[in-house]
Amino acid sequence: MFNGRLSPKVLVNGLLVLLIVAILFGRKFACLPGMNMDQGDIGQWAEREITVVGELVNVPAMRIDDAGKRHIKYVIASNQVLVGGKWTDTRGKIILYANDTSFDNHKGLLGEGEYGEEKYGRSGDQIKVSGKLMKLHDYQNPGRIDMIMVNFAQGIHGQMSAGKYSIELTGQEKNIMSRVAEKIRHLYKSQMEAVMPREDSAAIFAMLFGGYGGIKPELLEAFTITGLIHILSVSGSHITLMAGTANVIGRLLGLSGGLTSLLATVIIVVYSLLAGFTTPVIRSAIMGILTVMALSLGREKDARHILSVTALGLLLIWPLSLFDISFQLSFGATAGLLYISPLIGRYLRKYLPHYMADSLGVTMGAQLAVLPLMAWYFNVISISSLLANLVVAPVVELIIVISLLAGVLVGFLPILGQFIFIVSSMLLGLAYEMTRIIARLPGSQVYLPTLCVTFWGMYYVLLLIFIMPEDKRAYFRNKLSNLWCIVKNERKGRKIIGGGVALLLAVAVISYAIRPNEMQVHFIDTLIPSLIQRKSPQTPIIWL
Repeated sequence: MFNGRLSPKVLVNGLLVLLIVAILFGRKFACLPGMNMDQGDIGQWAEREITVVGELVNVPAMRIDDAGKRHIKYVIASNQVLVGGKWTDTRGKIILYANDTSFDNHKGLLGEGEYGEEKYGRSGDQIKVSGKLMKLHDYQNPGRIDMIMVNFAQGIHGQMSAGKYSIELTGQEKNIMSRVAEKIRHLYKSQMEAVMPREDSAAIFAMLFGGYGGIKPELLEAFTITGLIHILSVSGSHITLMAGTANVIGRLLGLSGGLTSLLATVIIVVYSLLAGFTTPVIRSAIMGILTVMALSLGREKDARHILSVTALGLLLIWPLSLFDISFQLSFGATAGLLYISPLIGRYLRKYLPHYMADSLGVTMGAQLAVLPLMAWYFNVISISSLLANLVVAPVVELIIVISLLAGVLVGFLPILGQFIFIVSSMLLGLAYEMTRIIARLPGSQVYLPTLCVTFWGMYYVLLLIFIMPEDKRAYFRNKLSNLWCIVKNERKGRKIIGGGVALLLAVAVISYAIRPNEMQVHFIDTLIPSLIQRKSPQTPIIWL
């Protein structure tokens, strides 16, 4: 029976809830760390023409369009700024958008280096650019990811578009670990491209280290419909896979629990470095390492406690992570795996084989936990993901594991490593065909409207009641039943209940009546010439 005492787990969860409320309240009044820019921050010169000198935070993100033109996105840690003819020390990060014409070849475009893309900059290189610094902006439509908060969480306070011949790059030997990780990633990519189609290598490279560059749109669409799109970005699932692989290796080698835990920690840290050691990767790595330690010490039941402690610690260090979709989905899905999946799995085991029941329980638990977020951000939920996680996910996980192994072997056993890469390419083709078939099934996606926060709050309350232990559920059920009987049997109580229901209905009707209607605008950027020719001369064509 529930005795009302505060256990450490309850205390940590309570502190976590209070911290989340404080962050939400703090955001409203813009008093969170990182929201206000200190004196000398680069964001203070927004809407002005400036020249910035800084360093590249990481490898530039690059996309090549159909015309072969490069579109490059930099993140720059600023050091100095030229405003009104005066150089001033500064700090803070900005986003810079550039293309092939942005570089001045006479003022420092880097050479080809060890591999071609190096001339567009490496992590730690110095960059100088001139242009108008703009404030971060975002559309205020319901359901859109708040990119302003996402960028503020990373210390980014402005954005700039590079003009023609406005960028100067200077190579610097800094961020040695990042440089090593870049070279290793390049070796993986070059070895894969040598033995498989470029689109296959791009897809497998994305599975290993994240990103969407070079992947054929059909594969992206199929993965999105079936709920497997998270495979193409490094997340908690990758860290869990690394920990599971270390556990298998430990068992094969006959290692003790402590040595297996140490091996898993080393693998997770090395993989996180190769993946870029970004904030989402760091969060997932911390959670993975703590979970591995708990399992090695025989404290499986403390995994839920570890989740709360990790979330509490990360939000204390990076409060704005609360508004990052990767943080929300990662911890929401993990909470679903720990709290909801075991209940569903135990129920399904009565009717299905254990493997199938556990796999469906994992998928359903994670989806139920993040359902409000999926509805808010994407307005769809993938029903086909239940089947895809049973059939396709194991194949994709095998591709990731053997591809990482092939990259290690290719250095001293090149023939074996290349053979494994070829096998990975063949498995990718199998996974793609299975995903396409599943994506075409009727009802593979279900549309969900953007509903109010109150509705989803009630959803989570019901979910909390569902996962609550039976003794606590019985305790609260008895209390509510006794309170209902007391109120129902009194005349004054019946009036209170009736008035409360009437008030709720009135508020709902008024809120619906005064709510502005949402307008959808569709922009058509191109018209097919053959279709235009079929139109009569009197038919107007509207260009948006």
